[in-house]
Amino acid sequence: MAVVRKFLFDNDFGAGPGGPAAGGRAVPAGAKGADQGAGKSRSELQRPAAPEAPMFSEAEMQGACDMARRQGEEAGVARGKADAIAAFDKQVSAALAAISQQTAAIAKATESEALAASRSVDLALAIVKKLFPALAARDGIAEIEAILNHCLASLKQEPRLVAYVSAAQLDALQGRLAELTAANGFEGRVVLIGDEKMADSDCRVEWADGGVERDGALIWRTIEEAINQYLAVEDRDPA
Repeated sequence: MAVVRKFLFDNDFGAGPGGPAAGGRAVPAGAKGADQGAGKSRSELQRPAAPEAPMFSEAEMQGACDMARRQGEEAGVARGKADAIAAFDKQVSAALAAISQQTAAIAKATESEALAASRSVDLALAIVKKLFPALAARDGIAEIEAILNHCLASLKQEPRLVAYVSAAQLDALQGRLAELTAANGFEGRVVLIGDEKMADSDCRVEWADGGVERDGALIWRTIEEAINQYLAVEDRDPA
């Protein structure tokens, strides 16, 4: 029987030209590696190995995606709020500008109206100055009768009334006195006295502890003073 011999890899089949001849013994792996290492430079030997690529699990990848989505949504909401606030501010600015313009227009119109009113008052005052004496002369007796009627109706308990009137109105009032006292139920005595200094519409009634007077000149001064005060206020503040 032939003897079986184990193959011990004595031959080096990978040797190139110039290498060991066929049939030579194989170089041990350790020695071959040492020989190859001896041929490398120092920098190549000291260079660190490249790091391995990081590995992530599926859960970690899903969590990263969810976080990125939330951050994107928050950024979108913040940008939307900023845009809405900017638009609102723009609308407010436009509204304020419109209000300012309208207020200026109203103030201008009010000033014109105030000026027109002031001129109207001046005109009315001039007209009244012209008419007042004529009205007093024409309706003066009616004004005196109104004063007498008031006194006779409210002072029925008085035994005596003294009425001072314009001398020009004395006779006419004497003819009306009996009718006036009867109409008001006055049972006392009424004395009429003419006064040359009094105007046609003036009258002064006196009794034991009081009196009442209608002074046309005083009334006119009061009216004129009130009108002048009104015009002064209009000049200070047309609004």
